[in-house]
Parts: sequence; structure tokens; C-alpha cells
Amino acid sequence: MSEPYRDGRSAGWTLDEHLIFDIGYALPRSAVRGMRRAFTEDERRRVAKAVVAHLRLCGWKFELSAALRGHDTGPGTGPTG
Repeated sequence: MSEPYRDGRSAGWTLDEHLIFDIGYALPRSAVRGMRRAFTEDERRRVAKAVVAHLRLCGWKFELSAALRGHDTGPGTGPTG
């Protein structure tokens, strides 16, 4: 696996573990008919883990950006700005 990612987002998780979680989370939310009920949570994790392992084997490199701030409209775009 990769080095632990340390920004407080999920203490102790490696970059690969974040990627596996995110892929597994996305699988039942895909636009494929029947995908929501096609896999158990454990099966989604195994599929996501296999995808990450294969992408690494193919030479892909991943990085996790800092957590986003939320739904801020930015400076000067509010009702008074």
C-alpha cells in the first residue's frame, strides 16, 4: 500500500485505503441499472481493491488533495459583497 495520508481527514488511512473506499462508495451510485443492489458492501470493497491494485500495476500514481471547504460562494459574492 501507499504511505499514510496525514491531514486529519481520516487518521491512519493510507492513500490506497482512501481510494478503495471512494471507489466502493461510488459503485452503487453509478448509472448502471441494478448496480445499487448488485454487490454487498464486502463485494464492493473487494472490487474497489482489485481496481486500485490493477491501476497501480499499470503505473498509475494517485494523490489526495486537501479536504474541500464546503459550499462557500467566495469573497465578494454574498449579499453584501
